[in-house]
Amino acid sequence: MRSLYFIVSFLVLFCTSVFSQITGPKVGEITGQMGSTFNERDGETQKVNMGYELQMKDFLQTGEDGGMIISYVDGTKFTMGPNTELIIDEFVYDPNTKKGSLSLKAALGTVRYASGQIAKTSAANVQIKTPTATIGVRGTDFSMTIDEVGSSTIILLPSCDTNGNCFVGEISVESDAGMVIMNQAFQATVVDTSFTKPLNPVILDIDESLISNLLIISKPKEIEEAIQESEFNKVATALDIDFLKFDESVSYTHLTLPTILLV
Repeated sequence: MRSLYFIVSFLVLFCTSVFSQITGPKVGEITGQMGSTFNERDGETQKVNMGYELQMKDFLQTGEDGGMIISYVDGTKFTMGPNTELIIDEFVYDPNTKKGSLSLKAALGTVRYASGQIAKTSAANVQIKTPTATIGVRGTDFSMTIDEVGSSTIILLPSCDTNGNCFVGEISVESDAGMVIMNQAFQATVVDTSFTKPLNPVILDIDESLISNLLIISKPKEIEEAIQESEFNKVATALDIDFLKFDESVSYTHLTLPTILLV
């Protein structure tokens, strides 16, 4: 009888081990859900609900009426808005040392990120990517809104605990052409392509509740003004004109600027 017990125990442990290797370790779960929500794993797409366990390489998606809160085992949280896509590239975490690494990609839509233990103990190992930018995190919250062509609007947000105490951390936003640092609440930048430098950060007069996929359709006025100024400066540089020092002896009446500056 005892031999049978050991055989059964061995088989249970063996099957558990094999199942774990096949499915992969749990990296987090869905702790908030509404509307249409899906996950693609191993080439198969299925509807997902509260409590669904996540693994590396999962490709999470929400429909027009969908939304999800993703909670990782280190305390990191992602809130996904409608029509949003998020890919878990890598997640490694040691609960004893509270160290690890985290790499994810927001492919479309709006995602809010809230730091967990990994960002506090292994900040250099946290990389959040969009199609046009890489975001380095130093323990804080921020949002990303990505449109259909990959243009990314990133906004730094205050991090607040359950007692209402808030602080602002720091993030870097980098493309192949340059990098900016943001360390003030509601600072924002835009990265249109991986080959263009991030827009110099501007501070938005915006409420957190207004940060959504609507930013794809209409960017805040502060960003639009900063983009227009940036384009104006590019033209001035290309024409080798200092618009702050006009020569009174020269007529500028017939100087025509590109249409983009007049929009």
